[in-house]
Amino acid sequence: MDYFWLFAAIWAGFGALLAVVVLRRLDVSRMSYREAKQMLSAMVASLSSRIRQNEALTKELCEQVEMLNANQTRLTTEAQTADRERLLGYMQDWIANVGRFIDKVDGLQKNVKRVEEEHQQLRAHVALLTGVQQTHGIVPPAPVGVVTEDTLAKLTETEKQVLELLASGPKPGTEIGPLIGKSREHTARLMKSLFEQGFVDRETGRQPYEYRLNDKVSNVIGRAVRPSATSPEGLEPPQLDSTANARRIRTGA
Repeated sequence: MDYFWLFAAIWAGFGALLAVVVLRRLDVSRMSYREAKQMLSAMVASLSSRIRQNEALTKELCEQVEMLNANQTRLTTEAQTADRERLLGYMQDWIANVGRFIDKVDGLQKNVKRVEEEHQQLRAHVALLTGVQQTHGIVPPAPVGVVTEDTLAKLTETEKQVLELLASGPKPGTEIGPLIGKSREHTARLMKSLFEQGFVDRETGRQPYEYRLNDKVSNVIGRAVRPSATSPEGLEPPQLDSTANARRIRTGA
């Protein structure tokens, strides 16, 4: 019998280690997805800003071309040599400015092309991350405080055992740990997780903390976690004491 419990403890430890590794990889995938999403948003914002700048420069070029046409018209109508020389000097300056502007436009076009390439690479990376999430079955977490039979089905067996124990009444963490066969540290982490998910309430006015089922979810807990909570005659069964609860959990009843 001792070998059986030792074997069970080894398998439980292996399962916990495997769960930690899987959760860590899922966290890394989620962080990579968030970083890629933020990077994509930044790239799109930068691209939009550069496009607006390009449009402004193009508009300015059109205005300058119109001014050149007007100056050319004036040049043909001017009869005096002084005016022609002045207009020619102005045109030369303008052509130099246009040359510099064209250089800037060429550089901007190269930057836009590079941004588009980076954008395509980023989209491919996001698509890859999405595929990885779908492959590993990553789903968004349920909202805190919203409990349904689907959310209960995703709980571990240990979490379901804790909810079943609390269905009979409030209990401190020091009493829950021995009943489910877990250490004090493991029980503390487990109860903190259930509290943060909205399954249980915590009384912090005294030590050790006392936990009870959340009022908003007790009905769902009663249907999903304790399907046989009432007898066939509709009467409540007698409450089991702590020793009986521990014996029932150890035997898997």
